[in-house]
Amino acid sequence: MKTKSINSFSELIKKQEGLLMRLSAVVLQQLNLVHASDMTALLHLLGQKYQLLNEYDVIRKALLSYGEFDTNNIQWKNENERIETQNSIEHCKQLLDEIISNDKQSIEDVKLKIDDLKDEINRFSRVTHTQLGYVKAAGKQKFVKHFDVKEK
Repeated sequence: MKTKSINSFSELIKKQEGLLMRLSAVVLQQLNLVHASDMTALLHLLGQKYQLLNEYDVIRKALLSYGEFDTNNIQWKNENERIETQNSIEHCKQLLDEIISNDKQSIEDVKLKIDDLKDEINRFSRVTHTQLGYVKAAGKQKFVKHFDVKEK
């Protein structure tokens, strides 16, 4: 393998690592916005997240062109570059695990919020129907003599 392609591989790994760090921060912010029920900010943030995911997809496809890389079996310019690249690869794996975990948690929390909102709407609907029932019943009873009103 040529040194230039190894350098490109290392550069792609570093780009991927930086992008995953940004994506991890966005997913944490997403989780916080879900907990705060700030749907407007959440929708804006999701737009940013999908831009990062598109960038990640480009880098991932570029890395696929290198096939399976074993950093121990490549002739590097120096040992330090090999170690840095291997550390970045490991860090990328950790970041991906965190991102997936936090994203799943965020989705579950949104589902719970939706379920809570549905329950609240159902409670409101039942109360409204009950109140309408009382109003209708009171309206039908308007010709009934009340004890607290004196007849004229």
